[in-house]
Order: sequence, then C-alpha cells, then structure tokens
Amino acid sequence: MEDRFASGSVSVRGRIYKDVRLRYDLYSQHVEIEYENFSGGSNVLITITDNVDAFSRGAFEFLKLNLGQEPTRFYQVIRTNVFTCYVYREKELIPLTNNMLFIEQFIKASLTYQMEMDGRLYEFNNMKSFAALFPEDQQKMIKRYLRRKHFTFRKATPGAIVRNMSAVSNLSASGGLP
Repeated sequence: MEDRFASGSVSVRGRIYKDVRLRYDLYSQHVEIEYENFSGGSNVLITITDNVDAFSRGAFEFLKLNLGQEPTRFYQVIRTNVFTCYVYREKELIPLTNNMLFIEQFIKASLTYQMEMDGRLYEFNNMKSFAALFPEDQQKMIKRYLRRKHFTFRKATPGAIVRNMSAVSNLSASGGLP
C-alpha cells in the first residue's frame, strides 16, 4: 500500500462518499480522508474505524470483515470467477536498540491471505500452500505460472495480487496457462 492519498470512495455507516482522496494507515488501521478547507488548504480527517464499512482506492476494494477466528478488520477483496481472495495487511512498530536518535522503527508490512472457494474459507501464505487449494492436476501449472511471473506472496503489491489471482482463476477455469 502506498502512503499517499489517492482517489477513491468510502462507506461510513452505510452512506457512500465517492470521489474522495484517501489513504489507509497500515499501522493504526485507520482510513484517512483529505479534504480542501475554505481557504484552499487541505485538512486530514482520521475516521473512526468502527464507523467505516468499506473503502476503495482506485481499482482496489477493501471491506471490513470478520473471517474465521480473526478479529474484524479491513481486507483487500479480490473476486474472480472461481474464488474470492482476502488479503489483510498490517505494519508493526518495533523497538530499536543501540540507536540514540530513534527508539522505534516500522518493519515491512506483513500480509495474511485467505481464500473462499466452494463456500469454504482457506488460509495460505506461500505458493505451495496456495497451489495446494486447487485440484492436483492444476497445482503444477499454477506454481509454474506464478514462478514465471516472479510472484511471491510475501512481497506482493495490491496490483500484483489482483493481476495474478485473476490469471490463476482463468488458468483454473480453462485448465491451461493464459
């Protein structure tokens, strides 16, 4: 996720606000909305997470969901013709040692993946566990495709996830490589 504001929409208590500039703070898990004040400057509104139902940034959709044993939180939702993939992102602040200027630093955002297929929810975290969710005769094809695209689940951007999940869905439905 980028740390800059982008055009999107947000649903607050069921009311949808379109064409707003927003960003999602991975550390605090808040949606922040940028708006122009009367003097032409910009202000930032930090939303109350309990009041936000969903938001979108460009082509990426995020819903507040309670999946399995996890607490309610925002997931990127990727819908395909075969499955729906849910991606949760978070950023942690860790203490630093031996540094006199800073006492904490952010670590890279971590990603958690879940997939709904045939009415069931499955967790996965890498290429092997993802491919294992598909029929055995398709697993090698899926792994080969993801390797060819140099796709790794640990370092995936929102756009790369959408592109590759759509391609795998088409691959699975057709039984061949795109």
